[in-house]
Amino acid sequence: MAQDAFDAWMSDHNRDGGGDSLLIADRWEIADALNERIHRHLVADDAETVTGARRHRIGAGDVVISRRNDPTIEVSRRGSKRGELVAVTDAPVRNGQRWNVIAVDAEGDRIAARRIGDNALAVFDGEYLHTHVHHGYAVTVHA
Repeated sequence: MAQDAFDAWMSDHNRDGGGDSLLIADRWEIADALNERIHRHLVADDAETVTGARRHRIGAGDVVISRRNDPTIEVSRRGSKRGELVAVTDAPVRNGQRWNVIAVDAEGDRIAARRIGDNALAVFDGEYLHTHVHHGYAVTVHA
């Protein structure tokens, strides 16, 4: 069954140019295995990575999910001027939001990510990254 789920995810991903499919599993063991398999398919073995929650190796190109509300993490969006970032105060980091990882700083133990849906930007690091951010390709029905 996990193979069928992976194959369906790959089909959606290839057909939709990346798409936004989310796999739902009944146990974390299955979700973790699917997440790892998709990560290995999308991110090169020698890519720079950091360790997130659930010991997931996170690299640029991964989809991650934030698992705890945290209004203290700065969220921004592109402004009207080139290179300008504007703070987003009405849409903080929330539990269950999915993000595309756009950069990894292994030395600084942090990732930059773009939120799926509104393209807002955030940096996850330290304890929040290690405890509340993991791959977001598969979750459990209870998550």
